[in-house]
Amino acid sequence: MKKFIPLFLISFLLFSCDSMYSMLGETKSIKQKTTYKSFNPSDGYIVMSMPIEGKKYLFGNKNNSYKTEKLGDVFVIINYETNEVFDWVFYGDGNQSSWYKPVKVGKTLPKYYNPLNGKSQIACLDPKKNEVDFINVSRVGLFYNEDTPGDYCVIDSLRMNNEYNKRELCFNVFDSTTGVVSENLITQITDSSIFSLVPDSNGDLYFSYLLDGFSYIAKINCKNESISNFGNIKIDCSKVREDCKSFYCVVEYIDETYLFLKKSEYGTGPYFDDEYYLINLQEEKIEKKLNLQLEGIGNDYLQGIVKIKDKYYGIVYSENNGIKSNEIYEIDIINNTSQRISPKNSLWVQFGTSLWVSGTKIYFLDCWNPLKLKYNYFDVSTKCSGMGWEINQSDFLDL
Repeated sequence: MKKFIPLFLISFLLFSCDSMYSMLGETKSIKQKTTYKSFNPSDGYIVMSMPIEGKKYLFGNKNNSYKTEKLGDVFVIINYETNEVFDWVFYGDGNQSSWYKPVKVGKTLPKYYNPLNGKSQIACLDPKKNEVDFINVSRVGLFYNEDTPGDYCVIDSLRMNNEYNKRELCFNVFDSTTGVVSENLITQITDSSIFSLVPDSNGDLYFSYLLDGFSYIAKINCKNESISNFGNIKIDCSKVREDCKSFYCVVEYIDETYLFLKKSEYGTGPYFDDEYYLINLQEEKIEKKLNLQLEGIGNDYLQGIVKIKDKYYGIVYSENNGIKSNEIYEIDIINNTSQRISPKNSLWVQFGTSLWVSGTKIYFLDCWNPLKLKYNYFDVSTKCSGMGWEINQSDFLDL
């Protein structure tokens, strides 16, 4: 004769088993730290976000087995000049997912914003305050743009446009001054996704998109919630032979006069060499094709461009036989030349696109592991790199 365990008894047993696990007091206390010290962002600070995974031990005994449970997240305020955690603050709960690098918004008095997927909220850390603000929004998604001197961020999405039978890029603008994500959908017909949204000094965002074999440049006018296209500027991205993939373009940098555009090949290698174009935005034309002779240790490609004291510098990723390096090139746009100024294979941080400038130093942040941040710098004036630093969650939290 078969015996059946009643459903309510199974639920009771499961609930009871889970109740046998509990967190240690020091872990629980992390959720109680909801304030932080105010600071001045211009004094050498960055703000990162780390998830908090707490351990629940059987019978609350650290020597027993344990389960992990997400408690929420912490904003970590780091002074990269002294390589110290200045302060941290807990926010949210386990029902949210957030981005590891909050977006720094604003120029004079910037704030740090992080959308919370699953909660229809945006968390804001204001350096002048001591508690995290939560902004309720009707639409939420990861901000697509990096840090911006303007007041706006953008949430992007992709859909099909049946009229043109093509994909359509869609953007919603978040206004940090009002705390509102606009319901107005800004759209752009395209044959591909985009790779970056680069802000100008006003906070408008530039990107390159592919359409009918050509790459074009467009600007999101955030305040007016509209898109402007530079129709006179186009780069041929069609195939050049049968076994070749098609090409695409990426906006690498922009200032008041120039925009740097990189043309790369889709798919897997071997690749054609990347091409680089200097775009004159004021005259809406291609000023010149740049002659960037990148001479790293092997396979090289440009990861970013910065401007320091009226000079342009290219950050190049290089790899050969397992040896990886970041190379720094000074770019002379007048004479159309480039020169490596960093010692070969002297600097390595797997930073992706997370970099910033402070004085004459270019900082690189490796945040592939949000629990163990690594960063380093290269000083273009002394042509020397830093020693490399790490910020581990275990250094300031007891989990």
